[in-house]
Amino acid sequence: MILLLAEVPVWIWIVLCGAIGGLARVMFTGGRNYRRIHLPNDEGDLIEFGWFGDIVVGGIAAFVIWSTGLGNPNPPASYGIAIVSGIVSSSILANYIDKQANRHIVKTLTDAMEKKVKKK
Repeated sequence: MILLLAEVPVWIWIVLCGAIGGLARVMFTGGRNYRRIHLPNDEGDLIEFGWFGDIVVGGIAAFVIWSTGLGNPNPPASYGIAIVSGIVSSSILANYIDKQANRHIVKTLTDAMEKKVKKK
């Protein structure tokens, strides 16, 4: 079993550590609420990623950081960097999506107010 774990490529461990970082962020924040992304092409359609989005983004960000060589490429240090990048990247995603959702809400309210004003 240990021999089989040693044969797993480093990039897979990096992605897993990043995903663990994304999951850690979800656990730290208590899973707040589901993240919604408004699709620009289809008005009214929303995609809900929930906590799974944080995990996927954490894994992808960890792989990107590792593959560009921004951190220490040796496995013990790179695993820690991957976990931290998973936490940070999922936080960035959450903030971006919250901002996008707020813009959508403001636009909807503005449009509704303009319709009310035009009726009077």
